[in-house]
Amino acid sequence: MKKYAIILFVVLLYLVISLGIGHIDSSSKKYIYIDTNVRWEYSNKKWNNIDRSNNIELKNYHVYAPYIDQDQGKHDLRYIDGEWYIKETNDYVLYDNILLAYKANNKFKIYEYDREYEISKSEITDILKKIGISGYSALSTSDKIKIDSNDDGDSEYFYIISNMFSESNESSYFSVVAYYSEGDYKIVKSTITKTDNLINKTSFNIFAIIDFDGDNNLEIIISEEKFSLLGNEYSLYGLDDGEYIELVSSY
Repeated sequence: MKKYAIILFVVLLYLVISLGIGHIDSSSKKYIYIDTNVRWEYSNKKWNNIDRSNNIELKNYHVYAPYIDQDQGKHDLRYIDGEWYIKETNDYVLYDNILLAYKANNKFKIYEYDREYEISKSEITDILKKIGISGYSALSTSDKIKIDSNDDGDSEYFYIISNMFSESNESSYFSVVAYYSEGDYKIVKSTITKTDNLINKTSFNIFAIIDFDGDNNLEIIISEEKFSLLGNEYSLYGLDDGEYIELVSSY
């Protein structure tokens, strides 16, 4: 009997190892990969960065293309020498969009949303007052995002306002992400650059809006384009007592 118990234990151990139970893609964890520089893991109720220096292979990841609002289904992916490859049929081909890939339970959701490219002057003025800006020559970005996270007819609004790429002479350059809540505008992230420090100009955008745990509270992924650097950095923001706070960033 003891001999059979040992054999049974060995067989079960082999199945655990071969099926990958407890490996990096454990179903109890969540993973987000963006572009070439974001590898985030959610574990023990906290988001963390994963080492991004190595070539990797991802199995059965959900792929989404935010800039064209396209859900591309589940795929195997490979990251090799700074490039992502996606498996199509039997071959891996170069992935030519900005990658957003995730692995999580079925509560994880990426939202599609409407984006308006013209915001009223009063909205712009009220938001800019929050960061101490009273005047500007021209805006390079003035977007408003409308989204109803739980289909109750009560929409949430996010704003992206910036003059970072204004072709006019500005006294200062700013970029701000804000949202409207309880009758007031609240700032998620902002930056102001003076004219004597233009190399540090930075522009923000909303890369994606998600709900990673199915609670109908929206998390937002903000992209950050720096004047002095190639490529974007990214940060994830979530609600904490009615305010958006940074949960993790790529830098």
